[in-house]
Amino acid sequence: MTGSKKREADEVEKYLFSLRSHGLKYGIDRMRELVRALGSPENAFPIVHVAGTNGKGSTAAFCESILRNAGYKVGLYTSPHLNHFGERIQINRIPLSESEVIQLVAKVKNVVENLKIPITFFEFGTAMAFLHFAEQETDVNVIEVGMGGRLDATSLCKGDITIITSIAKDHTSYLGNKIEEITFEKASVIKEGGTVFAIKGSKKVHEVIKNISDQKSANAQFLGEHFVVET
Repeated sequence: MTGSKKREADEVEKYLFSLRSHGLKYGIDRMRELVRALGSPENAFPIVHVAGTNGKGSTAAFCESILRNAGYKVGLYTSPHLNHFGERIQINRIPLSESEVIQLVAKVKNVVENLKIPITFFEFGTAMAFLHFAEQETDVNVIEVGMGGRLDATSLCKGDITIITSIAKDHTSYLGNKIEEITFEKASVIKEGGTVFAIKGSKKVHEVIKNISDQKSANAQFLGEHFVVET
């Protein structure tokens, strides 16, 4: 990489991480405005949406591997990254290159500055993922929820399949102190008329997921009740 390209990459990374100063803002109004201005790229592809407390990242990775080995062009959006930001956004397990990160940041930043809204770090990265997958015309994408689900930046994407991993108490200041409140926030990503695969969990967790599925006419499939995993 040339000196000028290295400086540009460093500036982009500096800008991205400066967005963390906007803190954690639980809500989707800003994200809805941003993706609309980007041309609604979140609607361009079918998704597998992965929510829950524990095991989201590994479940997303398993799903991506299955779909890719079945011959699909698969986008994967997860967090956090280990070494560089581009690891969060992958297609067929190839992370964004530095040049792709630079190009996507420029596109999204231009829209953000025109809108004059305080986008958070996670919202910005999610918009980058939606835009990249739409531009690259992926067949299907596996999207990991950031926090909660109902008001998470990823919740605006469309799809038929939702996976809910095990649920425990986390982010209680945002999601509630009771397990049923937390389950409601996470299970609210279930899609109208879609299919949800979930761990049955406690009675309270099961009831909340089942109720939301029924309200959305979704087909709820619980591990141990409707399907099993063979090892």
